[in-house]
Amino acid sequence: MRKNPRGRRAKAGGEVGLNKEFYPGGTFLPTTRLPKGARPSYSGGSGRVLVAPGVLEVPPPGMSAIFASISAIVQLRPDGTIQPFPPSHPVWESGMYGSYEEAVAKCEAWNAGERFFDLRPMRENKGSQSFIRRTPSRDGSKRKFRYTYDPDLATRVTVKAKVKEKLRIPHTGVPGHYEVVARLAPDVVGVIHDETKHPMAISDLALRELARDVYRPSADATSQEDVRYRHEREDALPRSRDDAYQAIIEASGIKDHDFARADAAYRKWKAGKGKRRVKPPPLTGGQLDAFEGDRRGRHFTSLLEAFEHATRGARTWRDLEPALALLRDVPGFRKARFPDEVYDRHNRHDIELDEQGHTIDVDLYGVTMPPDMDVNEAVFLASTMDPPRLWEPLSEEDAARAAREEEGMYEDDDLWA
Repeated sequence: MRKNPRGRRAKAGGEVGLNKEFYPGGTFLPTTRLPKGARPSYSGGSGRVLVAPGVLEVPPPGMSAIFASISAIVQLRPDGTIQPFPPSHPVWESGMYGSYEEAVAKCEAWNAGERFFDLRPMRENKGSQSFIRRTPSRDGSKRKFRYTYDPDLATRVTVKAKVKEKLRIPHTGVPGHYEVVARLAPDVVGVIHDETKHPMAISDLALRELARDVYRPSADATSQEDVRYRHEREDALPRSRDDAYQAIIEASGIKDHDFARADAAYRKWKAGKGKRRVKPPPLTGGQLDAFEGDRRGRHFTSLLEAFEHATRGARTWRDLEPALALLRDVPGFRKARFPDEVYDRHNRHDIELDEQGHTIDVDLYGVTMPPDMDVNEAVFLASTMDPPRLWEPLSEEDAARAAREEEGMYEDDDLWA
């Protein structure tokens, strides 16, 4: 007879259990000394994580260690700082460790002395640099930063800039963010572009005018970032990655494929309908080597799971292009392609960006600061610059003055002809 895992029953008339409490006859007796209704507590270990090479600490509540999250993809410099593997390293192809830009940001924070990051803001912006404005939260707040994705809210701000604030502004056509790294004077701040590393001294007023000209030009003018932001909204992915996956299969004319049964089993398990919620077995035949990359011997259970893993953090169809290239290396998917409407939309966007988008020249708003430039000189030049106000329509008086100046310029040309 199979032994009852809950222990024996109390004798007729009742019995006192190990916890010194009385149990009526026929009821199960406890197997521990815990009082009735109490649950055993389990220790999850010391909770210490790697915060630096050879250094273990317990992170504060709601925080995670920077070094522990990137220790597998960074290398130690002789001066004690860290840097991520170069962008050409195959570790970035799998997407397992996020993007190269995220790793650079974490390395810079670690090198600056920070050891932990707040989990919630990182999840809010995971795999994406699409936020338009980031501002430090108020003192005492659980979140370190607030993220703004709407242009109206991002440009509706006070004049004074805050240190560690970021604004999504391109430099020489390269998308990215300018971060306020220091206040150089009461009305001048120092900013650095996170992609091109362009350093600049700019007044608070000019920085706000720059953000407005990038995202809120007048009705008859557009900036490249304004056009790009609108394109991202039009090119947004469906809510489910499975929908995008099915759209690619349908557009590619793939009627049946070897992974159909594995995909169906994975969908059933993910929806909670699998038998005993047991995950399907992994595919170990090497069919998904293109997606698995540096997964240390772990394998996906289906092509759909591999596709979802490779597209984490993707927001637009353009973001799926690396995953589409991997998909073409899978047997039977050599001709994988996006739907025709996606390619038509991308072609239209490229033409519109070239024809209608105007590149913002940041040098009209601030002063580039080479390493040997005197800070006081940069502050003086930046504070005396007048923002160009590129997209404001001219008043009648200014239009008349501009017309007179243009006529005079042509007269001068005639004199020198």
